[in-house]
Amino acid sequence: MELSNKIINVINKKNIKNPQLEILCIGTDRITGDSLGPIVGSNINEYINKENIKNVNVLGSLEKPLNNITINEYKKSEGKVVIVIDSAVSNTYKIGEIVTKENNIIIRNALKDDKIIPSDICIKAVVSRDLEDEELNFIMLQNVKLNIVMNLSKKISEELIKAIENFNS
Repeated sequence: MELSNKIINVINKKNIKNPQLEILCIGTDRITGDSLGPIVGSNINEYINKENIKNVNVLGSLEKPLNNITINEYKKSEGKVVIVIDSAVSNTYKIGEIVTKENNIIIRNALKDDKIIPSDICIKAVVSRDLEDEELNFIMLQNVKLNIVMNLSKKISEELIKAIENFNS
């Protein structure tokens, strides 16, 4: 199933009248492997501003990242469908995969510093292999090929835009 369809299915399951979409794009532009979220956030912000879409709010972009410190301020509120975007590490053969899951997301798993973020759907893109050591994973995330991050960011952005268009039609 296409990512955009999964997003729409989750929105419809929530059965909220006139829901607000809140897209949390987690990461920092200071670490290549962790920049996926902010890149997606910037892409989606550009789209919703150009199209003057009011029922979608994006937190996290290249200009204003939503990172480990700023995410602590986030509180999920009623009437919103929350979508979280983040990069991930996994087995080598999964690099390049986009994984979706309903419900809450655990961030900073690669750095063994788990944080649970309340969400309705999470989208994780595997950018590097998991070395099962926080220091080695941090080094690996700094050395991810930008091409991998850009390709995954583009795919996720395109699918989110399709979902937003469907949501607003």
